[in-house]
Amino acid sequence: MPKPILTNGPADEYLIRYGVPFVPRLIERACGTLIWDEQGRELLDFTSGQMCATVGHNHPRIVQAIAEACEGALHLFSGMLSPPVVELSRRLASMLPPFALQGDVPVDRRRSK
Repeated sequence: MPKPILTNGPADEYLIRYGVPFVPRLIERACGTLIWDEQGRELLDFTSGQMCATVGHNHPRIVQAIAEACEGALHLFSGMLSPPVVELSRRLASMLPPFALQGDVPVDRRRSK
């Protein structure tokens, strides 16, 4: 029995396939739990993964957060900091118990303020 050819034409020439062939149609847009192909056919998307399964495609709050982040520095050299990174580290540290580890040394966070 001949082995089936897993191909989608030009897509296979430039993209890596992970085990299965690509869907035979291109997806042009997505919103919530729905996706639309290039012919305008509406499909229920139950395969796109964790983010889309929990909040849907293009959730307004996620889109807003991304737009706001784009106004600042999205990615920097690891030796540079931006205000959102410092604020996030402060918020995360505030969630730690009073005695936390700094490396392998216990630190009493109540005394380091």
